[in-house]
Amino acid sequence: MADMIRDAVEYLNTVREAQMGQSVTYKRGATSVSATATPVHDTFGASMPDGIVLEVTATEFIIGRAMFDDNSLGEPKRGDTIEWTHDGSTYTFEVTSDGSDAYENHDAYGYAYLIHAKLVNVA
Repeated sequence: MADMIRDAVEYLNTVREAQMGQSVTYKRGATSVSATATPVHDTFGASMPDGIVLEVTATEFIIGRAMFDDNSLGEPKRGDTIEWTHDGSTYTFEVTSDGSDAYENHDAYGYAYLIHAKLVNVA
């Protein structure tokens, strides 16, 4: 019998890419690859005792593992860049780490990576 959960996860990743995916350019050195990514934004805030409010927005991208396998890139690496054009501006993000790796598996079966990134340029 087929693994129904695995099939469902694979299907949901396909739907995520089709419905929420954005066109990006993933770069490593001289290699540049077009990819479909789902941007994920999390905003965190904290109030300091002196009344200053600190707000940080973290950005991550969900990109299908097949894109990396098909282009012989291996796994996402620190220092890679992701260019995303949105609302007339091109945002350049550098792949970073959250203290360990530059990515996490987005699902239990490894169909997609959740890639940690920081904004480095807007043009």
